[in-house]
Order: sequence, then C-alpha cells, then structure tokens
Amino acid sequence: MYLYLTLRLLVSAPLINYSQNKRGKIYNCETGRSPCSEISLPEPNHAVNMSLGLSMAKQQSDQSNQKQSKIVVCGPTIPRNCETITTYNGMCFQLRETLSPIGEGQPPKLEDCPISGTDIVFLIDGSGSVSDDDFRRMKEFMIKLIKQFQGRNTLFAVMQYSSVFEIHMDFNDYKTRGSSWESLINGISQQKRWTHTPTAIRKVVRELFVPSSGSRPKAVKVLVVITDGQTVGDSTPMSVVVREAEDKGIIRYAIGVQHKY
Repeated sequence: MYLYLTLRLLVSAPLINYSQNKRGKIYNCETGRSPCSEISLPEPNHAVNMSLGLSMAKQQSDQSNQKQSKIVVCGPTIPRNCETITTYNGMCFQLRETLSPIGEGQPPKLEDCPISGTDIVFLIDGSGSVSDDDFRRMKEFMIKLIKQFQGRNTLFAVMQYSSVFEIHMDFNDYKTRGSSWESLINGISQQKRWTHTPTAIRKVVRELFVPSSGSRPKAVKVLVVITDGQTVGDSTPMSVVVREAEDKGIIRYAIGVQHKY
C-alpha cells in the first residue's frame, strides 16, 4: 500500500514479519532516490503483530487555521487473548508531511477483555418454616438448573442459611468436583432453625463473590435466593445488604416456596 505525497511516497508492507511478534513496516521513498528508508515509530511492547500500515490516510491542511497536513498510519490487528475469545485492537500514529513522527506521546493501551462467564450462587432457606418436601424441591431445582447451564462458562456455589450459615460448595469446589457436585447437593441436610435472610445475603456478598472462593472478577454475578419469605430474628437491615450487593454489581433473584402450616 502507498500514499503519494509531493516528491515522495509513503509505502507500507503491513504483512512483513520482522521479528517473532512484530509485523508491518513503513518506508519513505523519495522520487529519484534509491533505496527507500524505513520510518521508525515508538511502538509499545503490546503492539504485537499489529500489521502497521494496513490502513493509511492523509489529513489535508487547513489554510484558515494554518494547520499542516498530517499522515495517519494504523495497525488494526493487535490480538488480545481473553478467556474464551481473542479480540483485536488497533493503534494509529501521526506523521508530518515530511514523514517524521509527531511527538512520541504515550501510545494507547489495549481495551480490557469483555465480561466473561457467569458466577451463580444459590442461597437456600433451611429454616424450620420450610417443609421437608419444599427443601427437597429446592435441591432438585438447583440440580436441574446447573445441568442446563453446564458447558456455558458458568460456575456455581451453594450456601444454606437459617440462623446459622453453611457454605456447602464454593466456586473452587464446583470446578474441582467434576460430576460429584450433584451428590453433594442431594446430601445437604436441612438446618431447621430461625430465618436470617439479610445476614445470609451479606455473607454471600462478602464470602462467596470474592476471588478466594473462586469468583471471577469479570464474570456476571447472579444470586438466587430460595426462601419462604419469612425473616425471623435478624437484626441486619435488608436495605443495607441490598446496597452491598448492588455495589458489587450482583444480579438478584428471589424464588418463593410455600410455608409449612
């Protein structure tokens, strides 16, 4: 590719590989002179295989503002390996009409990887107001939902609460258990105590949606609370823990079960 300028050509070789991870060169070719001379640009370390010169354009001078013409040279194929995909970013440099770089400024950084995967916590009510049949249905529901989402870059964790709180499986456990997570859920015994829902939500936010429990920083975070809706004996305000969850960007769903009369 080339751009014709007065008494010179700007020539690019965007597909030439000149080192293990560097691709693309540009040259100043003056009419009547040989050979062309390479133009050096301040490429940062992350400008990997950028195909420099694959795109070039000339910005015309503005006589009213006495602005000089500028040349823009771009490399649009810098890869970034994310968890499930590879994204591509571009980088551009400005040259004077004499083909000397304009300043050495700080080249742009690559964009962050997009949000990847989903982390889901099941928070199940094991208080005494939940019937044995409803507690069994909770476990069946969790197993069915996990199976539907397997193979979709989704991790799961399970906590049971009443007036005591028990993490049965965090995200690290889910990743290492293979298929044994199902027998673990089937084996959960109901606590049958009071119902402290706000405190349980706070513990999920602070103890499960954290890297040490295997939660991924860029994953979508989802909390599914399965309860009979009766909070008994909990002094923690629901409004406060809801705000904590919102501050962490946690999407929340509540699923109701029948009371035991």
